[in-house]
Amino acid sequence: MQIETLEGEELRRETVSSFRLAKVFRHDKPFTCIDFDTGGTLCLATCEDELRIHKKTSYSKKYGCAIAKFTHRPTNVLYSSTKEDDAIRYLSFHDNKFIRYFTGHETKVTAIEMCPQDDQFLSASRDGEVRLWDLKANNCHGVLKTNAQNPRIAFDPTGAIFAVATQSSTIRLYDLKSLSSGPFDTLKVPNDLGAGANSAFSEWTTIKFSNDGKWLLLANKAGVACGVDAFDGKILTSFSGRRCVGYKGPLDMDIGITPDGNYVLGGSDDGSIYFWEAPSAGMSGARDRYFAQLQGVREPSPLIKFNPRFMMFASTSENNLERDQTIDYNAVDKNGSIVWTKVALDMSADLMRESDKRNPAVFGL
Repeated sequence: MQIETLEGEELRRETVSSFRLAKVFRHDKPFTCIDFDTGGTLCLATCEDELRIHKKTSYSKKYGCAIAKFTHRPTNVLYSSTKEDDAIRYLSFHDNKFIRYFTGHETKVTAIEMCPQDDQFLSASRDGEVRLWDLKANNCHGVLKTNAQNPRIAFDPTGAIFAVATQSSTIRLYDLKSLSSGPFDTLKVPNDLGAGANSAFSEWTTIKFSNDGKWLLLANKAGVACGVDAFDGKILTSFSGRRCVGYKGPLDMDIGITPDGNYVLGGSDDGSIYFWEAPSAGMSGARDRYFAQLQGVREPSPLIKFNPRFMMFASTSENNLERDQTIDYNAVDKNGSIVWTKVALDMSADLMRESDKRNPAVFGL
């Protein structure tokens, strides 16, 4: 997928290097999850007992909330409860009413992933369970029992298969239509990526498919990340340079892929956002040092998400949500003067100073 500014410019290395802090959203509680809708116009942020979409807030003080994801409808979201039970709640932001409850998990839900092609979704919990659901039914369609406390899950772009990372060396691939048959393939990933197999830092914290489904992005608690061939588990490249071991917060330091599939971006324990080139054909075990380091705040940035449509991404630090974008995210009027978007208009010296006070930030051009 090509991501663009309003002028249609593609995301390139020189474009990435010109990202700057555009807007900062304050909050008095730590953020636990951020997500964009598929149209790129809405940003969802959760913290303890609140879900926020821009200026609209939905309170969940009775049930609490941790992980939240947009469904394919921008007004409907899924979120995991943290109080009373461990149910997943299906909420309509349009009228602030629950559509459905998904019960079955007996411990905290640690991940929710929507199928990219339909209304099915996966959830994972702290006790090692992975469950398959459909938005149209209360009961789950399948349950996997893994040997991991926090299994990591990811759909491939076709929505036909999904991956489960249960150990630092094992990734299992499942066919959505034959879940009861077990994994159709198991990938073994070497443990020589900066943390030994018995180290607490060797646990995988991230697994994501590339947009062509040919490789997987993996990262562990030490901040070590790599691109792995999705067919044989061969390491294509490792993404070096960032540090995560200094971060002692409750979240995992996230890393992601830009929607065009050309770049990888990740937060760090010093607040920097790093960008690397994505793996290319013929790569084998190369160490890919970052080509851009963006400094948004001086606190760890555990959560990061690139907008699926526009040149903008969001990251969090403590109680802050930050948005960055490029200057080209503006439109030009007939006289050639700049007609700023709200985001660009808010790129002021005051906002930059606010960001140094542990506020959320959004980066963009």
